Amino acid sequence: MLADRSGFHARFLILGSTSPELIKGASESLAGRIHFIDRGGLACTVVGVETRNRLWFRGGFPESDLARDDKVRGQWRRSFIQTFLRQDVPGLGLNVPPDKLYRFWMIAAYYHGQTWNRSGIAASLSISHPTARHYLNLLTGRFVMRQLRLWLPNLKKRLFKSPKVYLRDSGLLHSLLQIDDMRSL
Repeated sequence: MLADRSGFHARFLILGSTSPELIKGASESLAGRIHFIDRGGLACTVVGVETRNRLWFRGGFPESDLARDDKVRGQWRRSFIQTFLRQDVPGLGLNVPPDKLYRFWMIAAYYHGQTWNRSGIAASLSISHPTARHYLNLLTGRFVMRQLRLWLPNLKKRLFKSPKVYLRDSGLLHSLLQIDDMRSL
């Protein structure tokens, strides 16, 4: 209502993840009047290039970067993963078993930067191909994974090629791969 007042041009900046309750409560579509900015965590441009190795190991979440030692950092990341799987995903109305999604996410971490092999993942978890695609799309939609579609000049070929997958945060990647310190890395 405030954005649509005539004679008064207002801009609103909404920070953080979009709450499903906020979107459901909107009486009108914001299509054409809203712009999404995809932001990552801390970056070298913010904390300094000299900290790139530290940042790469710890990830871009401030809580992970600022923790007093590797043990506390690891505990924070494991808690983040468990909270995400047990509260955030079900809170969105998605009925996915947390343990199965956790195993899927761990396996996906091993595919970080590689071409997605949904047949191999589906077989290793005893799930169907559509379920594996659903899990990947769920994690991508919640901004913890990224799918990089292959660029091919032929659109027909592009539709059937598998994307490369990346975990968006290197700290979560290292936790899912069970790498707890720089020496192990």
